[in-house]
Amino acid sequence: MIKKIENLGELPELETLILSRNQIGGGGESDWLHLKDLPVSALDVSNNQISAEDPEAFISVLKQMKNLKVLYLQNNPICAKIRNYRKRLIGELPSLKYLGKETRFFG
Repeated sequence: MIKKIENLGELPELETLILSRNQIGGGGESDWLHLKDLPVSALDVSNNQISAEDPEAFISVLKQMKNLKVLYLQNNPICAKIRNYRKRLIGELPSLKYLGKETRFFG
């Protein structure tokens, strides 16, 4: 039932963040904007409500996550909004080593 990512900036040793199957994104950009401040190398935000009027804003946040190597984003509405989703994220996030497979597209 987590709706917003916040108050994690005081955890400089945080490497893995698993927030799958929550309600992140229903409140808009402010729900996930703080991801950019986290040192995590593995992030699972699959099965949430992450969407964006401008998907570039979300991609920009991911690009600021310099340690990000593993990303699970599947089953979020934003996946369908990013043209060539997998190719685009792999190309724009050079440190990414694994991108979870999309299992359901939103229309």
